[in-house]
Amino acid sequence: MGDWRAELSRLAAGADANRDGEANRSGIGPDAVAEQFLRRTGMEALQELAEQLRELGREVRVAFLDGPPRVTLSVHYDGREEMEYALRVRRRGDMAYAYAEASHVSPMTRKRYTYGRYVGGHQLDHTIVKITREEIIDSFMNEYRHVCTPRRR
Repeated sequence: MGDWRAELSRLAAGADANRDGEANRSGIGPDAVAEQFLRRTGMEALQELAEQLRELGREVRVAFLDGPPRVTLSVHYDGREEMEYALRVRRRGDMAYAYAEASHVSPMTRKRYTYGRYVGGHQLDHTIVKITREEIIDSFMNEYRHVCTPRRR
């Protein structure tokens, strides 16, 4: 019989990595998977949006922020903030989901409004390892459309 202690150690390490949200097959932990998602998929999507917004005359800033980890896209135009968009990872049980928050200051009321929703909807199996750059861009566009559409009184 082989070294069952070594095998047990490997199995336990794999179970720990897969227990808490989406640790991938490489055996890295859930926090590292979340950060990897934000730095790769999240940053790529926000950088692509930033390039287009700059062409449209917006001042933009894309950043990765620690504690809790998130990527942000700040959009300013004509000296005022249009919107701040943040993408973070939220856990529900042992699964990890992409969660977007958008905030803006109303030009009419000067109050700050913040909206949040899961990227890709609430499908239980649509976790961060399945979220695409395009879904993040769609999420941003839904929020930006809300901010930029004139309100009727």
